[in-house]
Amino acid sequence: MTRRTLFLAWDDKASRQWFPVGRLDADVERPLYRFRYTGGARRARSEAGFPLLLEFPSLDRNYVASVLFPVFQNRIMNSRRPDLDDHLEALDLPRGADPIKILARNGGWRVTDAYEVFPRIERDDDGSFSCRFFLRGWRHVSEAARERLHRLEAGERLRVTPEPTRPFHGYAVRIQTRDDHMIGWAPRYVDSDLAMAMAERPGVYTAHVVRLNPHPTPSTHRLLIELRGRWDGYEPMLGTDYRPVVETTRSISPRSPPSPAAGRRGHRRSPGPPGHGDPPTSCGVRVASTSTEEPATPEPPLPLDASRGYLFLQPLVAVRV
Repeated sequence: MTRRTLFLAWDDKASRQWFPVGRLDADVERPLYRFRYTGGARRARSEAGFPLLLEFPSLDRNYVASVLFPVFQNRIMNSRRPDLDDHLEALDLPRGADPIKILARNGGWRVTDAYEVFPRIERDDDGSFSCRFFLRGWRHVSEAARERLHRLEAGERLRVTPEPTRPFHGYAVRIQTRDDHMIGWAPRYVDSDLAMAMAERPGVYTAHVVRLNPHPTPSTHRLLIELRGRWDGYEPMLGTDYRPVVETTRSISPRSPPSPAAGRRGHRRSPGPPGHGDPPTSCGVRVASTSTEEPATPEPPLPLDASRGYLFLQPLVAVRV
């Protein structure tokens, strides 16, 4: 699949609220990248004073580029790093994995900000879905549970149970071993949709260990889990928080209709754009009011700071149509 969707979330440290605030759609064949703020950004501004990203200063604009935006590119390990292979192995990805696959797996965490990147979860036509994520909150469980976690083996089955009253989270999904050690939680982007769906149809969700990464792998990447289940008649991540503030007359793929949405978390299945993304080759950015616009004429490649492996956006003229 060359077209994929990632979401950007913001964690307000003061209120401990978590908001999906942006959506990145990417098409690797063109290449074309599109960023739009979502309804969650509006709610975050209203409830927690969310500051718009400097790279995307307007809430109601449609940002298009022929390269991956620096705010996302800067969350990927530099390909020149000697430990890149170890990093990709910890993510259970092959060498040469594209940036969108890496971001979907590594979470895009940086110690300098409060953002997280996560993939859109999509169900198949038969209602089944699967997703992989790293266990959250394992450092806050009992010592016995942490010891049990470090004895887990690849392929070992786990239990998945809803937790409707977790402090500061509301709905949450707990991960337990088969011998009843509560070892942590699923990510927040899984919580609301999955916990409610599990309450309606318990017993159709399974999880197992993909890999356990030893120290000195960062604690955020300690235990990789695969979750499988079914959502019959229910499509996740189509609620108001995930819906773009700026709707487009067509999506990145001209074959896709615009995505309707209802409710904050998710709603019954309705047609929506397919997933999207991959790596860039040249720079060209426009600000457009609809997605019928193509990206601007490509500029020279982005300058690379070799000391940190960051890409920086050159000054460009924003065109409003």
